[in-house]
Amino acid sequence: MAKEETDIAHNIILDLAPLGVRLFKNVRGLFLTLDGKRKVLAGLQPKGSSDLIGYTITEITPDMVGLKLPIFTVIETKTEIGKASDDQNLYLNVIKKHGGYAGIARNTLDAKKICKK
Repeated sequence: MAKEETDIAHNIILDLAPLGVRLFKNVRGLFLTLDGKRKVLAGLQPKGSSDLIGYTITEITPDMVGLKLPIFTVIETKTEIGKASDDQNLYLNVIKKHGGYAGIARNTLDAKKICKK
């Protein structure tokens, strides 16, 4: 992405945040590991995914009854003894605070509970 587009994306992220729109930069690319031996594909796939991803906080009104609305969902996977970092916990709490599904899953059952399935 050109510098101008990067500046536009940055401004959109900052300007829409107070309006309840949370957007994230989707940095895509193919990168080499530091040793140059492996290629790592980064960002949301497939090719062509948007530069900014996220969610908009939506108030449900009577005229919306019956509609199916997406709920942003994030799951942090850990082993039985693994612990989430402070930053990971903060991220999970922000998503939950804004109505998304977020949590730590050590197995499929935990993930289903997070998604209320």
